[in-house]
Amino acid sequence: MPIYSYLAIPIGYLLGATPSAYIVGRLIGKIDMRTEGDGRISAAAVKKRMGFPPFLLVVVMDVCKGILTIVIAKLLIGFPVDFFGDLSHDPLPLSLAPLLIVLATGFVTVIGHSWSPFINFQGGLGATAIYGVLGGIMFLPQELIALVLGGIAVLATRKSGFSTGVIIVSLFIILLLQRLLSSPDMSPILIAYPLILILLMIAKRFQVRKTRGIKSHDLLQYWKSNQQ
Repeated sequence: MPIYSYLAIPIGYLLGATPSAYIVGRLIGKIDMRTEGDGRISAAAVKKRMGFPPFLLVVVMDVCKGILTIVIAKLLIGFPVDFFGDLSHDPLPLSLAPLLIVLATGFVTVIGHSWSPFINFQGGLGATAIYGVLGGIMFLPQELIALVLGGIAVLATRKSGFSTGVIIVSLFIILLLQRLLSSPDMSPILIAYPLILILLMIAKRFQVRKTRGIKSHDLLQYWKSNQQ
């Protein structure tokens, strides 16, 4: 494995940290999404302030950057499959290290998305970035099945956070069954990966609840006061 493969991780972080919602807000809505005030600059916030078309654009941008970081990681490690090669069907023929590089790249992509250094470490909850990362790792049909189940959940409950949980848990169960029934060589780390990513989303939601109503320029002072 070439040493430059490790460049995938900082590249993933920087791409993930690219604030799609902030960029769309500035270029299309001529507004500063950092004034949302709760540390969340996301597609949902764009929909609330600008409507559905900009919201859809942000969703596409976030999902695509998640897919792109995984594709870059695959290319750098020399993953010997097609452009959207599925790690869950084709275990890496080298060692655990290449797989960990790909998964670490996805992990820091979500961290960059939720806590972007370009906008005072604000960001979205991470759902759209997670969908993109998982889409790059296990494109079809696993995530498609999970998305259908999540769509049913959101139609039934009208709660996007709950539907994201349904998608992640469904994907975990699908991957577990796949390993038990047809892919015994699949890495247990890969199976647990969706649950690992959603922990970042839970952490961001917890932060948003604690800082709700605090303006972006006061977030650092808020953090300092809680360390005393």
